[in-house]
Amino acid sequence: MLAGALALILAAPKEAAALSPLPQQTDSRNSSAQQSKPDPETERLKELDALQRAMTAAQNVDPNIERDNLFAILKTAETEDGARFVAQKIWNSWLDAAPDAGIRKLMDDALERRRWHDYEGARVILDRVVEAAPAYAEGWNQRAFIFFLQEKYDESLVDIEKALALEPRHFGALSGKARILTNRNEHKDAQAALKLAVDVYPWIFERKLLRPEE
Repeated sequence: MLAGALALILAAPKEAAALSPLPQQTDSRNSSAQQSKPDPETERLKELDALQRAMTAAQNVDPNIERDNLFAILKTAETEDGARFVAQKIWNSWLDAAPDAGIRKLMDDALERRRWHDYEGARVILDRVVEAAPAYAEGWNQRAFIFFLQEKYDESLVDIEKALALEPRHFGALSGKARILTNRNEHKDAQAALKLAVDVYPWIFERKLLRPEE
């Protein structure tokens, strides 16, 4: 059960939709109308994203500044769908932060191996990524997920900490850490990590695991 839940956390953005919980069943007579009606918040955030990208292209803004802007939007999103749209953009920016095209290609290869459940093959590729690009946070995060899938939880936590040292706002790594620590009954540290994740991404799925403060 934990493996299925954690797949929501550390997974690459292209797989996020496939790994999300199934939607509640709705009346089929209304389904087409519901599907055709866009979520206003998502549409608003799409417009903001388009504007931001136009500004970035015009001003040649550093990608790190663009990511900071996305985090600011993520924190103020008014709906879960809207927040998920922004989170997807952040995931993409983390992947695209690879230092060169060769590392980015290795990441794509590793994600493809993982997609086919070749976890050892993915790990071997990600070993090359973190060795060649130790300052690339997403390399550590993706290897952490592979270690988790291989039930190597100690190794997963080590890589999560490396990812967080490079990107403290990595909500995927933070919520992944919380999941593993919760499974180990280390609830105090798990809740601390989860609070950080929710502070960055208030609509994150794992917010439901956050306990009320006593």
